[in-house]
Amino acid sequence: VDDAHRREDLRILFAVVHQYPERIKIILSCRPQGVNYIKTSMTQSGFDPREIEDLGEIKELDHAQLKELGKVVLGKNHLYLLEPLIQAAKDSPLVIVVGGRLLVKEAINPALLERYSDFQRIVFDRFQDVLMGQVADRIPADLCKNLISVISAISPIRPQNDEFQKQASKFLGIDSTKLIEAIGILEEMGIFCLLYTSDAADEL
Repeated sequence: VDDAHRREDLRILFAVVHQYPERIKIILSCRPQGVNYIKTSMTQSGFDPREIEDLGEIKELDHAQLKELGKVVLGKNHLYLLEPLIQAAKDSPLVIVVGGRLLVKEAINPALLERYSDFQRIVFDRFQDVLMGQVADRIPADLCKNLISVISAISPIRPQNDEFQKQASKFLGIDSTKLIEAIGILEEMGIFCLLYTSDAADEL
């Protein structure tokens, strides 16, 4: 959950987490000034302080770390694209991972690496397309994004479970009928197959 200190529905999210304690590990990111607020909210929601791990401030990957990441993604046969990929990614690990896999699968023209902004735009668009497919035409974008986040966190889910419907509906701000309908659309479009893989980018 990005910018968790700005969320007004954290207690609802925490309630969902408590329903699936063995299956959910939640990662919250926030500004430094919001750390104490997050910890206090979690304690007040019933979390034992020993269940909370502060990972500290996340630093940007340096060039050497980005290079190692790129090597893993590209593999031996495409290492000649390593430096151009890192330069085009502009220090974005996501662009390196997704862009690298697109390059390996020949799903994107290597010549685009010379046009940084175009390469980044295509990579982000392709990643979103793979996640969303054509679902956006049938589910509002914000709902689709948030529902995918919930499913990713607690999958495998039991859509017919009353407690799941209650907590997920509260978190998403919709009624249970719309929740089940949206889940059905995601299932129909094959998004579940993507969410249940260990690494979504493998589908690119």
